[in-house]
Formats: sequence, structure tokens, C-alpha cells
Amino acid sequence: MSVADPTVDEHGGQWIWVRPNGAKLAELARLADRGALAVEVAGTFPLEETGAAFDASRGGHTRGKLVITP
Repeated sequence: MSVADPTVDEHGGQWIWVRPNGAKLAELARLADRGALAVEVAGTFPLEETGAAFDASRGGHTRGKLVITP
């Protein structure tokens, strides 16, 4: 399903359109370089368990990012 898919609402999804802003992206990069950004991680999966990570993502009940490690 794509963010441009008109049925996204039927699947419980949301989408928005955004415009890139170079100055704001540069500020985010500075914050990341300083370690000032926090990202919630819902789970970590080794590469061979990518299918399980995909299943978790499709379940729609994760809060945070799913990380695939080598």
C-alpha cells in the first residue's frame, strides 16, 4: 500500500504531504550529530528475521521503529 493509495484510510493508515525544508533538515542533522534526538525503538531483529520484523510492522501495533541489524 502506498501513501498515495486512496484506500489507506480503510486499512487504518494515515498520510500527509510535506515539502522539504533545507534549513529545518540541516537543524535536524545538527541535533542528530549532538545526540540530541531520541528515537523510540520497538524492536531489533537480525537480518535473517526480517520477515518477523515485517510481520510486526504489518500488525500496526508497534510504537517506535523496528531495527534490522546485520
